[in-house]
Amino acid sequence: MAKILAIDDDSFFLLSLNNFLTFQKHEVTTVQNPYYAKEVIRDNEFDCLLMDIQMPGVDGYELVEYVRRIRPTLPIIVITGLSASKYRDELSRYEKMAFLEKPFNPLTLMELIKKFTQPESAE
Repeated sequence: MAKILAIDDDSFFLLSLNNFLTFQKHEVTTVQNPYYAKEVIRDNEFDCLLMDIQMPGVDGYELVEYVRRIRPTLPIIVITGLSASKYRDELSRYEKMAFLEKPFNPLTLMELIKKFTQPESAE
């Protein structure tokens, strides 16, 4: 399955997300400190990035810009407790971006991960 990096300042949410994705047979790395996340992104290869856009002391837009500079094709799924429409408007210029508002249906998350990480089958 996919190698996924999940970044969120909420440790309970990260633990739940890690348990769910691991159960779905994904390899998951979680990072609660968004400053450390840049180092993890720089030094490792991932198939998909799941991230909160609003974390204490960190501008989520800046983190997205950083990811796009060093990993331009890495799919990003923004998971936020705030209205995703605000972020969707500002970040829609990027390809391979998706947005989920908390709470979300886990099946929707799985569909997005599959869409971004599995090649389309020839029909």
